[in-house]
Amino acid sequence: TQAAGFQLAEYSATGLGRAYAGEAAMADGADAQWRNPAMLTYLEGTQVSIGAIYVDPNIDIDGTSTSVGGASTTPSNSSDFAHSAVI
Repeated sequence: TQAAGFQLAEYSATGLGRAYAGEAAMADGADAQWRNPAMLTYLEGTQVSIGAIYVDPNIDIDGTSTSVGGASTTPSNSSDFAHSAVI
């Protein structure tokens, strides 16, 4: 019943550098389609925008697990069990 998550909101490296100020009105690359598809009409020629994000989580668990009704308790320990990934 408990969970953790994160959000990846980086549309482009240039947008991240500007802290996304005015991003809905700037057509500086093909990545503009994520914010405002109408901005693509301002681009010239063929453009490609490629990006990746490397996620390297470090999740450790140290505790106990109790069965339903509390009849038994089992140690629950794990270190860095989440996999890294390129998104």
